[in-house]
Amino acid sequence: MGSRPQVIQKARVEWDGTEIPGLVSVSEIPEEMGTVEVPEFDISRTITSGVRKIPPVDMVYQVRRDGQVNDFFTNFYQDHEEHEAVIIYTDAGGIETYRLLAQACECSKLTRPEVDHANPTYAKLTMTFLPYDIKKVSAA
Repeated sequence: MGSRPQVIQKARVEWDGTEIPGLVSVSEIPEEMGTVEVPEFDISRTITSGVRKIPPVDMVYQVRRDGQVNDFFTNFYQDHEEHEAVIIYTDAGGIETYRLLAQACECSKLTRPEVDHANPTYAKLTMTFLPYDIKKVSAA
């Protein structure tokens, strides 16, 4: 019996409907409910509170010479902007598997990497985004 090939996952992100080139990575995005500890007579148990937790989302973008990545995300952070992000997950062939809508994202952290001339690496920006809500949505 043959085994199924493993699906390689890739992603792209559209900010307000426009893809900014240079995406390197997107952090995991867990779906999680808050919990409450409930004491009873001889035990205490943890149950879900029914309140969803919206996690921060970290992304890394490679900075290129055209300045698009640097300009967009620097303005996003410095001007306290909010943007909609659609995170589109695909297989290695580019076939969409699912997409998430991260609504009203704020950029809470913008990190420029250290420079080490003894061990050079590509230019990048690492950001932390705080979405108001994250929902699975249908393909466009």
